[in-house]
Amino acid sequence: AELIDNRAFYHCEKISGKLDLSNAEKIGNSAFEECKGITEVITKKAKIIGDLAFSGCSSLEKFTISDNIYGIARAEKADSEYIGLNAFFKCTSLEEIVTPVLHKIPNQPYFFNDIFDSDGNSNVKILKFTKTQETEIPQNIFGNIATYTEITIPRNINTIGMFNFKSCKNLKDVYFG
Repeated sequence: AELIDNRAFYHCEKISGKLDLSNAEKIGNSAFEECKGITEVITKKAKIIGDLAFSGCSSLEKFTISDNIYGIARAEKADSEYIGLNAFFKCTSLEEIVTPVLHKIPNQPYFFNDIFDSDGNSNVKILKFTKTQETEIPQNIFGNIATYTEITIPRNINTIGMFNFKSCKNLKDVYFG
């Protein structure tokens, strides 16, 4: 399906395992909220992942974000490709995110940690950037997540903006390549 509408699978606790959403272009608000059995999600064409889309998916361990996503925004105020606020709120098992380089959307005050909850609470340890045509990681997008232990940055990135990984107290391994 190209569109998975708001609350389409809300609270379907028996959905389990790997969820391949390769054809979905829009995943609505709370589309899979409280689907506690999902362990992995892959998106390839998604341009929008709505607010609270996977909130409460407590078994979710790995999420691959589509290269079509541009930044992070509150759903009702967005006019570009985005991940909504609290998309991974209460995803207590989520340890790995594979993502394109995200940007600050103009007139939106949100950062990467806002996809977890308003305080940026996260269990994510591994952050892998996919190869993109971008050459820069804009400033202050990915910081303040103390749980990062490993980050992979593509070779084509030649600038990493200020404060990007500030307060990443557990960060041990940074891979360029």
